[in-house]
Amino acid sequence: MWIFRLDPEAQRQLRKVAKTPLKPLYDKAFRELQYSADPAALGRFKGTLRCYAYYVNESLRILYSVDHEEKVIAIHNLGDHKQVYGKD
Repeated sequence: MWIFRLDPEAQRQLRKVAKTPLKPLYDKAFRELQYSADPAALGRFKGTLRCYAYYVNESLRILYSVDHEEKVIAIHNLGDHKQVYGKD
């Protein structure tokens, strides 16, 4: 099992999501990442950002990096495409 560490931006976004119907989608995504043998394999590597993007659905993303030695998933940002990447 992996441990999550959330960046301040991800914490803010998660507080916003907690009050919406999207919460179950993110809960499922976080469970899948947490119990995966290799969370890096579940996302697409974004070279310019140097992290992985997990596709919650066709428009929602979780940006994260993985520390295999410490078994930590660092969540950098989450939200729709524009929120996460800053563009459409």
